[in-house]
Amino acid sequence: MHKIDVVREAGLTPITYYKIENGDPVRETTYAKIEPVLRWAVGSCLAVLGGDEPTLAEPMGASGVYYSPVTPGDLEHRVGQAVTNAAIAVTDLPAPQIRALKQAVVDELLGRGADKENRERQA
Repeated sequence: MHKIDVVREAGLTPITYYKIENGDPVRETTYAKIEPVLRWAVGSCLAVLGGDEPTLAEPMGASGVYYSPVTPGDLEHRVGQAVTNAAIAVTDLPAPQIRALKQAVVDELLGRGADKENRERQA
């Protein structure tokens, strides 16, 4: 999506959008206008200003309900860290085995997700 499209769809002026891009202060209601256009969850603009990544928010049909999709990068990082932490806490596995366990779990979950997407497309 081009900047001008975001400006128009959010009902902002180009000057206000420029302020947002530069990290200049704007009202939180301004962020609330732009976040849904970018398909970001509420509070994502402030998170980005703080150095974090935005949280994606995708519409779920025509119900008006949104969800935050899990990206492969999120899965690998978050699940991988959880597996690593658990393995360190409750086992005496050496580091190479912990890394292998983490990778096996992430690969399995990514594979199941790919299978689910394929089944949904076929349905």
